[in-house]
Amino acid sequence: MNNLEAKVAAVNRVNSHALACYSRVAEVLQNYIGKKVLLASGQLASNLKKDLDALQLSEGFPESGGWPSGAVSVVVGSSHGYTLKLDLKTCYEVDGRGCVYADAVVYVGDIEHHQILKAIMPPPEAKYFRTDYTADEVVRLRKAYQDAKDAEARARSAVEPFGMY
Repeated sequence: MNNLEAKVAAVNRVNSHALACYSRVAEVLQNYIGKKVLLASGQLASNLKKDLDALQLSEGFPESGGWPSGAVSVVVGSSHGYTLKLDLKTCYEVDGRGCVYADAVVYVGDIEHHQILKAIMPPPEAKYFRTDYTADEVVRLRKAYQDAKDAEARARSAVEPFGMY
C-alpha cells in the first residue's frame, strides 16, 4: 500500500467512526440536556465524563492496522457559551515503513452559560464525512486543483499591470 492509498484508507476509517460515534455520544448527552456538564474550571463534570468514557470511543475499528482514539472535549466558543466536540484520530500503516494520520471533528453539544448543556448539535452530514474515497479519485481531484491554480496564476499575471481595483 502506498502513502496515498493509506491516507485514503485512514480518512475513510476515521470518517466512518465519526458518523458512528456521533449517535452514541448524542444518546448519552440526551440525558444531560438542561443540566450542568462543565465545572467552573472548564473540565467535563465527572458524571458526564464517566458516561462518555464508558462508550469506549477508541473501540470500533474492525480493520487491522493503525490505532484509533476518540475523546469528547470542550471548545471555547462565544461570550455566552461553549461547544462540546468529538475528536477522532487514526493512523494507517504504510507497508511497515510508518503511518499516515487522519482526524475528524464532530460538534456534538451546545453549552450555554459556560456550564449547562443547551442542546445536542445536529448529526454530521455524510457528505462532509465521506467513507468511500478512492486513491484514483484523489489523484483526479489533485489534478483538477492544480489545473485551477495554474489558470488562476495565468489570469492574475495577465491583469497584474492594471491591478484588481
